[in-house]
Amino acid sequence: MIIEKRQFWFTQSSLINALKWYASTPNRKAFPAGTVVDLKITQNPTLELVAIVDGEAGGPRVEISFLEPEIIAILIYFCKTQKIPIPRQSEKKIVVAHGTLILQVARKNTSRPPG
Repeated sequence: MIIEKRQFWFTQSSLINALKWYASTPNRKAFPAGTVVDLKITQNPTLELVAIVDGEAGGPRVEISFLEPEIIAILIYFCKTQKIPIPRQSEKKIVVAHGTLILQVARKNTSRPPG
């Protein structure tokens, strides 16, 4: 058996871009008009990503929360938009390290003898 493992490290700017891409798709959590100015990543005990958005024209600052299943969907969707292949039949999980998110992808390939 061969196990393929890959990691995708997301910088803060790539996380913000991923959130914008995801929010622009139909039937998704929409961002209020404004600019994402910061992100908070917490694990108490579940993983949560909070986007802090400054409203347009002096509007109020808003916080939008995303939990782990939705974060995984956001990161996978962003990889697709950037033409980064992610195997469907792989295990996917998120790890927090150095203040950012890492999407870990693992896939098991069974080896077969010739013939």
